[in-house]
Amino acid sequence: MRTLLLLSSLCVAGTAQATVVLKMDRAEMTQMSDDVLMVRVGAQRVVEEQPGALVTLTDLEVLESFKGKYEAGDTVLLQQAGGVKGDWVMHIPGKNTYRFGETLVLFLNRHRDRVVPVGVGIGRMVVEGEGDSALLKEEYGDVAFAERNPKGKMRFMHGPPPSKPVKLSVFRRWISSLLEGSR
Repeated sequence: MRTLLLLSSLCVAGTAQATVVLKMDRAEMTQMSDDVLMVRVGAQRVVEEQPGALVTLTDLEVLESFKGKYEAGDTVLLQQAGGVKGDWVMHIPGKNTYRFGETLVLFLNRHRDRVVPVGVGIGRMVVEGEGDSALLKEEYGDVAFAERNPKGKMRFMHGPPPSKPVKLSVFRRWISSLLEGSR
C-alpha cells in the first residue's frame, strides 16, 4: 500500500507545475481552428490592457495560409495572457513562447482583431529548413496531457504524446484533404 501511495504522489507531483490540457491530434486542432497559418514571428510587446493583467502581443507575418481568411503577406496580431514588464511578471503555466524570426505553423482562433492559440501549450509546429522538404516539428509548452477513455473518464498522461516530424509538402496535402472532406 505504501508503494502505491508513493507512486501516486510521484505521478501527481510530476504534473503539479504543468497546465493540464486535453490531448488533441492535428485533425482535431484543425477543425477547432479558425486559421492554420505558417508565419514568421516579428516584434513582441507586453501591455497592461486591463488593470492588473498583462498581455503579450506578437506580430506574425503570414507566409502561407492553410485554413482561414488570411493570406500570405498579411500581418496578424497574436495575443497571449501574461508576460514580463519591468519587474512585473505575470506567468501563465504552459503557454508557448515565440522567438523573433522563427518560422512556425500555428493553429489559431480569431478574437476581435487578434488571434489566439487554439490551446495552452499546443498548436505550434516549428518549421526547420525551407521549401517543400522543410520539416514541421510539434513543440509543446510546459503541459501535461489528459485524454478521455471510451467511457468518457479522464486519464492523465505524462509528457507530450510523441510525434514524428512531417514534411511541409506532406502536411499541405494532408490538411487540404482534411478540409476538402469536411465541406
